[in-house]
Amino acid sequence: MTTPSHFPNSFKTSKPVRSIDRFLQSQDPCLLIHGPAGTGKSLLLEWIKCKTRNQAVVVLAPTGLAALNIEGQTIHSFMGLTHDFNPAVDLPRPSRASRSRQAISHICIDEASMLSSVYIDLLDEYLREYNRAYKQSFGGAKLIMFADYYQIPPIVEGDLGRYINDQGYQSYFSYHAKVFQKFPLKLLKLKKIYRQRNPEFKKHLNALRVGRNLEAAISFFNENCVGKKMKSKQPIILCSDNQTVKRINQAFTTKCERRCKSRPL
Repeated sequence: MTTPSHFPNSFKTSKPVRSIDRFLQSQDPCLLIHGPAGTGKSLLLEWIKCKTRNQAVVVLAPTGLAALNIEGQTIHSFMGLTHDFNPAVDLPRPSRASRSRQAISHICIDEASMLSSVYIDLLDEYLREYNRAYKQSFGGAKLIMFADYYQIPPIVEGDLGRYINDQGYQSYFSYHAKVFQKFPLKLLKLKKIYRQRNPEFKKHLNALRVGRNLEAAISFFNENCVGKKMKSKQPIILCSDNQTVKRINQAFTTKCERRCKSRPL
C-alpha cells in the first residue's frame, strides 16, 4: 500500500498538496481540482487516497476505462444506475445491506467534467441516505472532484436532457449542481504543466485547449507534426467517428498486404 513516504519531498511540500491537506483537515465539504492534462491531477488523487487510506473512501469515474485507471468504479455502478435511466423516475436508493456498512468519509470523482450536474445532485441524495446524515451535503462525506472543463463535456440527451432543462439547471456541467448553491464548491486551480517541458509546445497546446490564438497554434503543429520532420515517422491518427477509423485502418492493412506479396519468402 502506498504511504506518504513513497512521494518525493518536493511533491509533499508543493502548493497544491498543502492546499489539499488543509481541505482534508477543514470543515469544507466540497473541492474542485481543475487543470489541464499534465498538471498532476492523477498524482494528487493518489495522494488523497494515501492520506485517507484508513477511512471509508469511494473513488468514482464516469466511464469504465477511467474507473479502471484509478482503481475505482463508475458512478452508475456505485448508485446502481443503468445508462438509460430517467432521473425523473429512477431515483437511486442504497440497499439496506449497504447502509449497514461503515459511513463513507470521502468521495473522489475523476474526469468530473464528463458528468452532468444532475449526477452530482443524485449522488448527494444517495449519500445522505447511505450515511443516514440527511441534513449534510453528501451525507457528511467530503467530495473531491478532478476535472478539466475544456476537455470532453457531458453527453446529455433523451430523458436526462429533458430533466435537466425542466429542473432549471444553469448548465449541464457538474459544477452547476444545485447542491453547490447551498454548499459552495472550493476551487484549486492547477497551472504548472509537468508532462511537457518545451515552453513553446505547452503554449500552443494550451491555446488549442482554450480556443485562443488558434492560427499560430495550428501552424506550429502542422509544421512539427505533418511537415518534413514527420516524413520518416507514422503518427497516431485520431478520428471523430468509427467509420473514418475503419477506412484508414483498412488502407494501411491493404498497403501492408501488398508489401508482403511483393516480397518473396
